[in-house]
Amino acid sequence: MDAQDTQRLRALGVTHVLNCASHTFVGEKTYEGEGMRYAQLKALDDEAYPLLATFLDEASAFVRG
Repeated sequence: MDAQDTQRLRALGVTHVLNCASHTFVGEKTYEGEGMRYAQLKALDDEAYPLLATFLDEASAFVRG
């Protein structure tokens, strides 16, 4: 499945899209008008990167908000 396939995401009940990559492949405009919220966390793609320690609070707030 592709993150840009908004029809499929809607069918699956997706309401939030959280991009955890440092590069933007899709953006907020992809999900505007689709009933989905979008956020990006500029995390490094490295096995040792402390993703949870760095972004847990921000990611949790996004999903709850």
